[in-house]
Amino acid sequence: MSLVRQGNISMLEEYLSPIPNPDRYLNRVFGDEFMQQCSLLTIACLNEHINLMRVLIKRFQLDLEIKNDILFGDGHKNNDANFAVSVYPMYDQVSPLMWAVEKKRTSIVNAIRSHCPLIEQIEAEELLALELRSIHNLPKTLQTITTDVFNYRQECQTIDHLNKIYSNTTSLCIEALLMRERLLGSKNCEYRYSIRYHGAVFADNNQHMEVLAFCMYEIRLREEYSIPMDSEHLRHFTSIFSEMLNLSLFIPIQTLLTVIKITAEELQTIDRQKIHRRLCSVVKHKYVTLVDRSSFLHLSLNSNTSADDFCIEHTCKCPCILTARTLLQCGADVNAHDALRMTPLHVFLSSSSIHNENLLKLLCDDGAHLDYVYNLREKAIHVTTNLAAKQLIKSKMQINLKCLCARLIQLNNVPFHGELTSSLVRFVEEH
Repeated sequence: MSLVRQGNISMLEEYLSPIPNPDRYLNRVFGDEFMQQCSLLTIACLNEHINLMRVLIKRFQLDLEIKNDILFGDGHKNNDANFAVSVYPMYDQVSPLMWAVEKKRTSIVNAIRSHCPLIEQIEAEELLALELRSIHNLPKTLQTITTDVFNYRQECQTIDHLNKIYSNTTSLCIEALLMRERLLGSKNCEYRYSIRYHGAVFADNNQHMEVLAFCMYEIRLREEYSIPMDSEHLRHFTSIFSEMLNLSLFIPIQTLLTVIKITAEELQTIDRQKIHRRLCSVVKHKYVTLVDRSSFLHLSLNSNTSADDFCIEHTCKCPCILTARTLLQCGADVNAHDALRMTPLHVFLSSSSIHNENLLKLLCDDGAHLDYVYNLREKAIHVTTNLAAKQLIKSKMQINLKCLCARLIQLNNVPFHGELTSSLVRFVEEH
């Protein structure tokens, strides 16, 4: 330990050479006459032996989590100080890097900074910036108008002020947002992303009113700087409202009206014809699921279809008449069948216990074939237990000679494969 205090590199290397495990030796703590318990690196730091510190860091695997018990110049003993600890109130416990920053030992800072944990490097830079502002009398340019979402706070001007909020996570987050606002500007997209991310943290903690406050703040920024709202942000609001509605939480009417207003404005900018063409293109490809070969129309009518998004699954439910109508308008096959040869009508009636007359009429009026059977030889009327649905289907059914012939072929097991055209073969199979 005395060799380290003297800064004698050659003698220390000679002393360490016969030791089998020098790393383990260097990561021990040593006591002294002042009742300090420090590692050799910490002792070198306190004695400002820069070259020795560089040698120790470069040649050996030093443990930055080692604990040091350091007696500082104010006569108070720091108990259980941690080598890699960051800023603490009154500086009773600091790491060598933070000690060097506080004491303005720039050479020590430069020697050990890159070997310290990233968070400590960042905090050291913050302290240095505050110190430089103080030395050169260059205070931060603070916002003249504070906002309720930040609890009407302004950014810290001094190290003492920063230390006072260090143990308060919420205050530190607000401090970070205030810094980003000052450095990036209120209309910067990265700053607005920070606002949304901080709101998401509140959502994870079920603090929904705080989430709404940050959402409304972002909306105010967009309105102030004429920044358009994109679909991702609208989906973000939808997720929040969906979760709150599912939990039966109160949503302020003014907040709801504001979001409805910006949503309506955004929808007015959408090229509906372009969306229609894209949907038609998707429907034309006749995509189906791998598991049961359900079409988009099957999925829109199946009560078991989920939104695959926990935030909106409680409010976006199927069967959905708007989705089904849109798909049919884009050319979806109302009589497509899945792996069980079920049509969308079969799926709708078998999966939903609630009678939806408008949806049933939509399918029938769009050409749903009421005589088609699936693998269990049941028509759509047979898969529902709802009497109103059965009655409506009966009223829509008409006697059709072609259907009677197809059923007759099936009932009597008349061979028809190879005897009929492919379209007629399919027609008979569906009866």
